Amino acid sequence: MTRGCNYKRNMQTGLAGVFSAHGRRVQGRHTVDLSWNGATAANTDIYRDGVVIATVPNNGTYTDSIGVRGGNVRYVYKVCDAGTQNCSNEVTVRFGAPPL
Repeated sequence: MTRGCNYKRNMQTGLAGVFSAHGRRVQGRHTVDLSWNGATAANTDIYRDGVVIATVPNNGTYTDSIGVRGGNVRYVYKVCDAGTQNCSNEVTVRFGAPPL
């Protein structure tokens, strides 16, 4: 079962585009859908809490299936052209707390 969004935020980016993060629960597990535009490299690095969690083709979307259930948790995301510091602004997604 998929439950609705509990937080979404769009921000202008250093990539001259928009970066969006949308938090939801899938069977109670934290899941975050990311979307962006403005990246110019063939691949994009996805960061969660300051650590690269994936390098993916630059198609403008990625789903982070975190797997954590419950709790009052926040995740901070950004996307970068792979291997560079050309990055979006950071976006925070919260679970179990009111939106920022």
